[in-house]
Amino acid sequence: VDRSKLFIATKSMARSYEDMKNDIEISLQNLQTSYIDLYQVHNLTSEKDLDIVLNGAYKALREAKKEGKIKYIGITSHNYDFLWNILDLDLFDSIQFPYNIVENKSKDLFKKAHDLKVGTICMKPLAGGAIDNGLIAIKYLLNDENVDVIIPGVSSKVEIDNNILASKGEYSLEE
Repeated sequence: VDRSKLFIATKSMARSYEDMKNDIEISLQNLQTSYIDLYQVHNLTSEKDLDIVLNGAYKALREAKKEGKIKYIGITSHNYDFLWNILDLDLFDSIQFPYNIVENKSKDLFKKAHDLKVGTICMKPLAGGAIDNGLIAIKYLLNDENVDVIIPGVSSKVEIDNNILASKGEYSLEE
């Protein structure tokens, strides 16, 4: 497989410099690659948490980026207000947040990120399994110009086929 055709993303709960530095090396080894495209600080929820990361893990990520071990630094969170406020700080290349046809408050958050040229990743596009019609739910997100990536969980080939099918078109009148 041509590595340049793959985009590899991973995440870490590390908050300290040493822990993040170690996690980056473990990820490179486990993923058998010389670089990771997107490395995310996982589950940041507060300014206090951010301060800890900026004085530790973030430094390790910036260092790894300078060394070519990672290309982009992202953040995942479930705290809308926190993400909204830190977008203006220009610290992260991407955000990952729940967004789906039910939990669509994030529409404004994703627009703000998009306007600031910050990548957007939808977690829980099927509302954690609460949405039965995955085809329409995925189409809903794919038709939002502020959505860059959707990460639906899949447990069968049928679900993979439906996700591919959803990516091939606009809503029908019936949908």
